[in-house]
Amino acid sequence: MFNPLAAIVAKQSKIASRFRNANATNPARAMDPIILGLSRGPVFTRLVAKRILIEASPNLFYLDEVRAQIHTTGRRTIALIFWAVILVVLVAYLYLTK
Repeated sequence: MFNPLAAIVAKQSKIASRFRNANATNPARAMDPIILGLSRGPVFTRLVAKRILIEASPNLFYLDEVRAQIHTTGRRTIALIFWAVILVVLVAYLYLTK
């Protein structure tokens, strides 16, 4: 089964990894995404809007590693809370239906 959310997360990780591997993590080392083999599609645009990728000058971007880490941690926290709520609901359901 295709999971669009997982595909978006994977694409975001791929984009961040390309910038990180190229050491494009500050304005002086900003790079054109085309050089990194990336297109400026919707996922890339979203990372720019969230200021995870910052445009240092026209068509030159760098990865803000602090914001990238906060973004990743936030996603993990939301996933953990989601599964904790599911577990509580399941346990409550099993307890109440005995």
